[in-house]
Amino acid sequence: MGIDAKERIIHNLLEKGYSLNSAKYYGSHIYDEWYGKLKDDFTLEEKKWAYSKGYLAERAKIFQLNESNYKDYINDEDYYILDPIDPVTKRLVDGKLTIHYTIGGKYPEYMPIYYAWIDENSRVIQLDDNIPLAGKIDIKSYLEVLLDKVGIVAIKPLAGAGGIGFLKLEKIIGGGILLTEKI
Repeated sequence: MGIDAKERIIHNLLEKGYSLNSAKYYGSHIYDEWYGKLKDDFTLEEKKWAYSKGYLAERAKIFQLNESNYKDYINDEDYYILDPIDPVTKRLVDGKLTIHYTIGGKYPEYMPIYYAWIDENSRVIQLDDNIPLAGKIDIKSYLEVLLDKVGIVAIKPLAGAGGIGFLKLEKIIGGGILLTEKI
């Protein structure tokens, strides 16, 4: 199938009204799921179901979509055809930290609690919702204090794509941290 299949997918998306950038990005993901690096990650049934609802199979798996909840999310077909959203708005909405601060105050019921950001130098930077800590603290110590207070935490790398990389952590009785889920 090779490059020709990817080009056909992108061409079909362009004909449907997708922008060039969106068609290339979305088309590459479609190609990867059917012919590329992700082709064996999903069954044919999973792919057929996801695509029949407008989702990539990867996204359907990440969101644990089924017949009763798939309408709760904007599907990939609709999301990618919305591009081009102006670049400033797109950056604000896509930013894992900025969306919390741009619309979180008006719609707090839809926002997660953001405790901290760990920068590229492994420094814990406390955010507005944070549990106050005294002085500098390493990541492991910070997670232990946080888990003592809140029980379960989801962690997302800033440099991820499509929701991949969420970790669910919880405190083990008697000490330690348990990674209970990785998506």
